[in-house]
Amino acid sequence: MNLNYNFGNNSFDQHEREWSEPSRSIAIRKQSYAHFNRIMLRGFVRRLFASLFRKSHELFSLSIFLQNGMPLNVMEIGLRAVPLQLVVGSENRCKDFDNQFFPLSERSHQRWLRISDMFIKGETIPAVELIRVGQSYFVRDGHHRISVARALGKKFIDAKVTVFQLSEKALRPSNSFAHPVQLQTFKTQ
Repeated sequence: MNLNYNFGNNSFDQHEREWSEPSRSIAIRKQSYAHFNRIMLRGFVRRLFASLFRKSHELFSLSIFLQNGMPLNVMEIGLRAVPLQLVVGSENRCKDFDNQFFPLSERSHQRWLRISDMFIKGETIPAVELIRVGQSYFVRDGHHRISVARALGKKFIDAKVTVFQLSEKALRPSNSFAHPVQLQTFKTQ
């Protein structure tokens, strides 16, 4: 006899399955901890070598491009699968992650672990919000999801994309990146 009692949005069967498989949840959390510890160590080593060779490890800030004015055009193009290698910066969280989206501190590790657990379990992950400038993307919302996806070796992530079209003036020489980033300019006359 299969009893299925609904309590709000969760069914009794779902909770029963979760409680009957605690070893699976523990194993997933251990796996998430292992990934987190690995990327914290990798990030530390990368930043150490970057410092020794005087290379920047900072996440690029979208605000640098917006110092000389607002975008000429802003378009929301909806949900897209975006290659993670093209996500190069952030709109507002440059101090929390390095340029490979390794966390810079352990202060939000619980959030990172919860998202990692969701990825490992195969649960649906909400789409991140990205801003596209040329062929490069900056994170508006979803920094931890990007970090976890990269740590787990994912190649693409679902994103709600907004396109910023910038003038040449907004892309002054001091705004150049340390590595090649495809930026699209629009001449103003």
